[in-house]
Amino acid sequence: MAERNLKYFDNLTGLWTDFTASDTIPATAVPAGGGGITDHGALTGLADDDHPQYLTEARAAVLFAPVIQVFTLASDQATGANTTPVTLSGLVFNYEANCKYRIWAMGRVQPTAATTGCGFQFDLSSAVTSINTLFYHQLANTGTLSGGHSIADDASVGVSSGMPGTSTYPVNLQGLLITGANAGTAQLRFRAEVAAVTTCKAGFTLVIEKIEETLP
Repeated sequence: MAERNLKYFDNLTGLWTDFTASDTIPATAVPAGGGGITDHGALTGLADDDHPQYLTEARAAVLFAPVIQVFTLASDQATGANTTPVTLSGLVFNYEANCKYRIWAMGRVQPTAATTGCGFQFDLSSAVTSINTLFYHQLANTGTLSGGHSIADDASVGVSSGMPGTSTYPVNLQGLLITGANAGTAQLRFRAEVAAVTTCKAGFTLVIEKIEETLP
C-alpha cells in the first residue's frame, strides 16, 4: 500500500502542509472556538410546521372552534319593490377549509301581497365544493307548501310562489355547505319573488353546525 503523508491545514497561511513525526501542529491550524449561534431565537426555521403531531395554534383553532353557532336577525329587513337580494344583517358565519356545515334557519316573513313569495341564498366569499339550501313556507290556508332552493353562490334557483295573505308566516330553511381548499364567509341574503316589498322579520334565526373537519 502506498504511503500517504499526513497533512494539516494552516489557517494562517491558508495552505495544506505535510505533517511529520517531528512536527507539532501550530496553533493557527486549530480552528478557533465559538462563532456559532448561541441565541435560540436566532436559529433559522423556527416557524416551520414540520411536526404534524404537535398541537399548533392553527390545529387548536380547528379542534376547539364552536361546533354550533347561532345568529339572529336583530331588526326587520325589507326588500325593495324588486327581486334584488338584500343582506340579512348579522346572519353571516365564517367557514373553514375542508369542512362540512349543516345549515338550519327559521323565522317569519311578511309580504305586501299574497301573490308575493320569497327566496334565500348565501353570498360566499370564496369558492366552495358545494352549497345546497332548500326553503319552504305555507302557500295557502289549506296547508299547501311552496318553496325554492339555491345551489350556487348568491343565487336562488327557485323562489316560492305566494303566501296565504299579507300577515306574517313561518319559513324554514335547511342546507349543507361543503368547503374546499379555501376558508371564507357565508352571508345569508333574502329576496322577493316579484317586484313587491317582502320583509324578513326580526328574530329570524340561523343555526350553523360543523359536522366534519380535516386538520391542517
